[in-house]
Amino acid sequence: MLGWVRDKLIRDHGISIDAGLGILKAPIAPAAFKAFQRSAKPEDANARNAMQARIDEVRGQAFIRTNPTRAASAFTDALRKASPELSTFHAALLAERGDAQRRAGNAAAAEADLVASLKALNIEESRMLEYRQRGKSEEI
Repeated sequence: MLGWVRDKLIRDHGISIDAGLGILKAPIAPAAFKAFQRSAKPEDANARNAMQARIDEVRGQAFIRTNPTRAASAFTDALRKASPELSTFHAALLAERGDAQRRAGNAAAAEADLVASLKALNIEESRMLEYRQRGKSEEI
């Protein structure tokens, strides 16, 4: 019983642990997020979704070696929750999901995610360079 309580407290604080016998206990949600989830303020929705997307990403990272299919699912959940305006974060999630798909043996899905990730980064780079003024903010 005491071990269960300890494990629950650790998981609530967002810490992954190896519980033995090949069982990995991944974080459910950080303790601070619990109060945030209950907030009814509309302006908190974007921040809540961004935080939940990050939690899903961490869950995927925790499972990528032991259960890549579950990791890919967690990365997919994160992609659904993350704002499309966060293009770098989306590209990173696509790359991580591609890695999980590769580890799960889904070569076509892995390649599609990695290509989409590179495409997103190329679009972001083009946008950044479009408004760049030569000589501004180029300190070494």
